Amino acid sequence: DNAGEWSLALAVDSSAVGLVPPSRDQLAAIADRGRESTAPAIGGCAQITMPVAPQVLSQDAAREYLADDRKYCLLCASRKVGGSLAEVWIFDEPDAPEAAFHVNNLLVVTQDLSRGLYLSLRLHDRTLQKVLKEEEQELLEPENRTVLLEHVFCSLDLSLSLPAPDGNPSGHGERLVMMGHRTAEVGPLHLDATGTLRMASAQPKGGLSTLKSGTDTLALPDLLAAAPASAPLALPAPGHAFDDENDGASMLALPAPSKLPMAVHIGGFVPDEDPLLAAPGIKAGHARFFAHREVCLGGLELALDLRTDDQGLAHVLTLRCTAGATGADAAEEQVLSVQIPADGEPTRAYLEHRTLCGVPVVITLAQYAFPHEVRAVVFDPKTQEEATLSAGSDDILPLVERSSRDRLSDAVEQLAKFGVLGPTCDFRVVPVGREIFPLDMTLRSLQAHALVVKTKLSHSANAVPSGDFASRELVFSCSRYILSPAVLADAASTKEVPVGVDLDKTPQLKLSLTKKGYCQDFTFSIEQVGVQDTLPHMIHIRDKLTTRPLGIFAEIRQVGDLRLLILFLDDAAPRALRLAIVEPTSGWCFQLVVVDEESAPSGSTKMAASMPRHELLQVFRRHISTKGALPPNLPMQALAITAGSQASAQQQQQQQQQQQ
Repeated sequence: DNAGEWSLALAVDSSAVGLVPPSRDQLAAIADRGRESTAPAIGGCAQITMPVAPQVLSQDAAREYLADDRKYCLLCASRKVGGSLAEVWIFDEPDAPEAAFHVNNLLVVTQDLSRGLYLSLRLHDRTLQKVLKEEEQELLEPENRTVLLEHVFCSLDLSLSLPAPDGNPSGHGERLVMMGHRTAEVGPLHLDATGTLRMASAQPKGGLSTLKSGTDTLALPDLLAAAPASAPLALPAPGHAFDDENDGASMLALPAPSKLPMAVHIGGFVPDEDPLLAAPGIKAGHARFFAHREVCLGGLELALDLRTDDQGLAHVLTLRCTAGATGADAAEEQVLSVQIPADGEPTRAYLEHRTLCGVPVVITLAQYAFPHEVRAVVFDPKTQEEATLSAGSDDILPLVERSSRDRLSDAVEQLAKFGVLGPTCDFRVVPVGREIFPLDMTLRSLQAHALVVKTKLSHSANAVPSGDFASRELVFSCSRYILSPAVLADAASTKEVPVGVDLDKTPQLKLSLTKKGYCQDFTFSIEQVGVQDTLPHMIHIRDKLTTRPLGIFAEIRQVGDLRLLILFLDDAAPRALRLAIVEPTSGWCFQLVVVDEESAPSGSTKMAASMPRHELLQVFRRHISTKGALPPNLPMQALAITAGSQASAQQQQQQQQQQQ
């Protein structure tokens, strides 16, 4: 009031939430603790210090955890938590309980700078699904991990629990919680050299606070260091958000879920609405490449449209059947789209075997660096007819080495013919989830086996709980060092790091494959450890929505400091998803085969004969492979006769020369 005195009014209504209000003895005990506190007085009143409830980590364990340089810190920043300035760390915790079955395993540790107390909180997919709102569930997608970490950081708060009515003090006190709303706003976060998210202005001098190795000494920025050490503990009301004046940080609202970066799902799909019905001029204005053609293929009149999506992230080929479909085929899909990513190095190709209005077709969509163009080919295996559509630009891009393109072409042929790369391959069946064997983490990252994971790829709609439609299943995750096959073979035989190998200077990849719980949408994440300003590269594999899917994808991609060849084959004979990564300089290769436990209960990786796969391979050889191939209308038997006649003619010439 005007006289400078403060008054506090409390209203307790237990009928609304069904809770029992604290008794007079409990309130008196809280007041007694405040009067007995040795904390400095503020405004003539003693500061009330609340006990700390049991945490995930004890005070000593939290101190040791922060001092361990081997822990993988995802975020480090400062903000007010519960009214007090705190340092916040968010770690990736792959060894947490039940971590093998979750994609996100986060350990949040905060240090109250005024009291020196550590609070900790463990979050995984199940807990995050309960806290996040319905429109925020897409933050759990692997490509949105940076936004998820920022959202977790801005949603932290303190919760106070009173002793139980029976006097049992167990569990009462302060604990760290994640609220369903944001309790603070922070400035933009950026990756540092270690892959940790920090504030944009976070620099060693006057920037973000950093924890010195092996100590608890904090180097605070000038603004944060000026905060009073005796700042009182204040529990904010639900829904309260600190403003710019109180927090001393610039405001930056979380992007709306609809504004998050679009994930480019590789493969064919039926669009919700026909994109060709829009005005071509509007689409051409948003597209870098644009081409249109009407053809007759397999008795169908098709309109082909090649464009770039509105955000410039994907090249999209759309096929629309305008005439020719009769009978039951007329009721089938008459519009089909296929898309591939548009960012990164322009050397990639995707082939898929689909059925359009009852007619089987092989659809090819490829991007080339020189000349810079996107080319689409639609092939009818029955009539041996094909239609080509291409669009290019005048951009001058670095020329991709012929050796890299040859290596990628050979890898595609091997994967399509044999299902694996290399003449010999050592398969090893591993359980679903995070890799846990061998127990030594270093030896675990030096393995060179081709891994086989058995899982249930298909789920019926009524078999998935309604709350799990937004959930993701962790199929497999591991880490691998990039070394030559000879060095890895030496490590496998000696069970130790080979002599002369410095793992601190050896590139390391973190790999993970996740799957949506209700369909066959996969996401393959590739991340190089310890590279500054580098986000994980995501390969999104679309559900083909068919019982016999078939598609193959290959690209050259820069991930961190590494240039990798990335391939996948989504096949139905047997039902399996085959992934491969090749580092051409060292010859290192990683292979993962995910088989359906129902179609291949024994985990067999042998490929069955498949005519659609053979047709797809022939189209690849004619249009994409760096090696020449026969035109589609030349019979293989005629080739054998021609080759035999040429061989006999050469023998006759040699005999004549010898006689002379």
